[in-house]
Amino acid sequence: MKKETVVQIRDLTIGYNQRTVLKDLNFSVKAGEIFVIMGGSGCGKSSLLKNIIGLYKPFDGDILLHGQSIVKANLKEKNKLMRSFGVTYQDGALFGTLTIGENILLLLDEYTTLSYKEKEKIVMEKLSQVGLAEFSNYMPHEISGGMKKRAGLARAMALNPKLLFFDEPSAGLDPISSAELDRLILKMGKKTGATIVIVTHELDSIFAIADNVIVLDKEKKGIVAMGNPYDLQKHCKNKWVKRFLDRDGLTRKI
Repeated sequence: MKKETVVQIRDLTIGYNQRTVLKDLNFSVKAGEIFVIMGGSGCGKSSLLKNIIGLYKPFDGDILLHGQSIVKANLKEKNKLMRSFGVTYQDGALFGTLTIGENILLLLDEYTTLSYKEKEKIVMEKLSQVGLAEFSNYMPHEISGGMKKRAGLARAMALNPKLLFFDEPSAGLDPISSAELDRLILKMGKKTGATIVIVTHELDSIFAIADNVIVLDKEKKGIVAMGNPYDLQKHCKNKWVKRFLDRDGLTRKI
């Protein structure tokens, strides 16, 4: 059975002011995939994500989410599209003056007409899914960095989106916390069937969770490889990509 294309990037060129960061990008993400956007520092990974989720407008090309252009959409259509996906940012981006539970409740207050009791039930369900049920009344400064990441995941799932975007979810975490987060992402994808797009350069996470990846290159300002990370590590003809995936010869061979 052919899987639906959830994200489609067509001839996309992005940048800031007059400076082009990435050009002529073409790729797609299928339903249920864990898809990773990877590359070296400063290659434009996070910039690409911000264009895909509608925070920035590209110089050229198109971005389709569930078959609808977020680039060409009017304000009403764009707002509706943006409510159809969840996003987590590098530091969790929790509101510091709200409790962990209130951070999730805020989305439900804004976008649903559910009763308070129903919303409270959803908050606890989402926190339970990420192992934070007992921390609902904690403030963000009272929990660890890894817990903030998990709280961010819970908030991203508040409206049950079928598309999730994660920006550097493992950044700043120790290896054990990072591995726990990877397991959580895999479990979440399997349980919900959501399509997950992740920006990262953490190789352990990439090999642990990614179905497919694109590799961005700062010098070429584009995609230099795409496919399954294990296949690329074994067979990619681009020497820089192989060095990257092998940590310049320090990664154990598979």
